Amino acid sequence: MRASPVRRVQEERQGSRLPLGIRLLWCEPPDSVGGVSVLIRFVNLGDKTIKYARFQVVSYNEVGDVVASEIGNRHEVNLEYTGPAQPGKDCQGAWASVWYNSTIHRPHIVGVTVEYMDGSSATVKAEQIQSLFVEPRMNQERCKLFVYSLGSW
Repeated sequence: MRASPVRRVQEERQGSRLPLGIRLLWCEPPDSVGGVSVLIRFVNLGDKTIKYARFQVVSYNEVGDVVASEIGNRHEVNLEYTGPAQPGKDCQGAWASVWYNSTIHRPHIVGVTVEYMDGSSATVKAEQIQSLFVEPRMNQERCKLFVYSLGSW
């Protein structure tokens, strides 16, 4: 019997010290005023309780160029999930109208920092970001492409 994608990631990354595994990176297509919302689902892969998970996210258009919000002129945002997230727990963060630009096609995570309840922290280096994703290429795909069910979701 095949292991679930999350279980597979946990087994593969045991000892790798990656703090979490990202199950879903999703953005709602722009609403009527160009607002783009972002959803991130992840699992705490560590053995400590997460207090905050901070995701640095950049917006891209359909041809792969970085695009800025028409309000605030920013292309990179910091999205903060507030725990607690117990070890092994599935978590979800949703942020409404992160950017305003009708050409935004996908979000891309460029950095992750986790702060634990004990005051320690972990930062995922740029070259490790893709390793966080449960499904390959998930950090490179378009809005609303990964609406699927894994495990109890």
